[in-house]
Amino acid sequence: METTPSVRKAIASSVSPAFEPLTLAEVKAHLRLAEDSVDHDQYVLDAIKRARDEFEQKSNIVLASGTYTMAINDWPAGSFIELPVRPVSSITSVTYTLESGSTATWSSSLYALNNYDSMPRLVIKYNESWPSNRGYYGDIVITFVAGYASRSAIPQGIKHALLVDIDRRFEKRGAEEEKGTASITYDSIANSYQRQTYP
Repeated sequence: METTPSVRKAIASSVSPAFEPLTLAEVKAHLRLAEDSVDHDQYVLDAIKRARDEFEQKSNIVLASGTYTMAINDWPAGSFIELPVRPVSSITSVTYTLESGSTATWSSSLYALNNYDSMPRLVIKYNESWPSNRGYYGDIVITFVAGYASRSAIPQGIKHALLVDIDRRFEKRGAEEEKGTASITYDSIANSYQRQTYP
């Protein structure tokens, strides 16, 4: 059996988030667009989504709360499993496949969520051990809730980074801007959140 989780994948349970990190009105004000003008509204809404997608991919920070699943092949040799995105508010369930092929749910009293490291971790409680399992592809599935619960809970620094990115996209709209490099300001803010132990 493998000693490290070699397959790691987080998949959102819904197609789109419950909310976007910025409102149309906030972005229009930042871009100095007239409130009563709708000429650029669709572009701005699309830019908000693209900016969020890019930031989440770059930082592994989920901006809108949702349920995620992570599938791994086997338990690690150590006492924890690092979750691939943050912030994580709770672990919903941990299921695994037995040698018989049936699925079992691991008791939540035997593990805990640790948010004190660079990435959230599922940790075994003191003096406990991983349960026996079959150890095949994707046999262990961890379901958890990740992301900020509301728009107001998202740090202002992240919102500012998104506004900087949207500003760049808007200024270069219609050209090859979407494929260009991000601004120094955006990279600086995004990188600062990558280095934080917990957003």
